[in-house]
Amino acid sequence: MTTAYFMAPVRGANGDESTAEERAANIEKAQMVARSIERRFPDLDLYVPHDHEEIIEELWLHGEVASEDIVWAFCQLAVKRDFGIWYDHVYSGGCREEQVAMEASDKSVARFSEWGDSAGEAIAATIAELQ
Repeated sequence: MTTAYFMAPVRGANGDESTAEERAANIEKAQMVARSIERRFPDLDLYVPHDHEEIIEELWLHGEVASEDIVWAFCQLAVKRDFGIWYDHVYSGGCREEQVAMEASDKSVARFSEWGDSAGEAIAATIAELQ
């Protein structure tokens, strides 16, 4: 089974200064796109960190982990997958670091800013290259 790591902003362009509302909106948008990808590619094992963001948010808000720690951990998870999928609808320094980690591990990243046919085709092409 082909595996992929899903990248999309949580804190976005405002980074650690983002509001709870901004983070919640980014998470919701990312999860909606991730579910669309899962429906289109049912045989793809897609890891979506946004599905676990509630615990990360609690640890971060209470000072138990720093943003740098979170990004480091996500990079470690990303490189364990066959390729990355980056939903790049708003700037994200964390996603950029995940992309760099994937590419340093010779992993492809399918990147798009809007979910639709062309994004699905890019993911399909990446999967085809791996098989």
